[in-house]
Amino acid sequence: MISKEVLNIVLAVVILWVGIFTCWVLYYAAKILQQGYKIMSGVNDRIKKIDEAVQSIRERFEHSAAYFGLVAEGVKELAKYIIEKRRESPKKSQAPKASKENES
Repeated sequence: MISKEVLNIVLAVVILWVGIFTCWVLYYAAKILQQGYKIMSGVNDRIKKIDEAVQSIRERFEHSAAYFGLVAEGVKELAKYIIEKRRESPKKSQAPKASKENES
């Protein structure tokens, strides 16, 4: 009878330690999952910020591209105006340059 009681006590202690070990493993598994969640949350935040920055840059390029045509047209008209003014202005008479032969 004593051997049966000892066996029951040993089994109870073993079951207790298995339960404690299982709880410990579950606790650390939950901590690992929690850290993984925090990391993924941080990664999602960074990806969202990068996406917002790319969207902002894309919008700026789209807006500047819309104005680029107007600016190019303005530069083209300005170049035409300058060329016309140069053609219309009378050429200033330039004094003939003395050649080196005349100077000696």
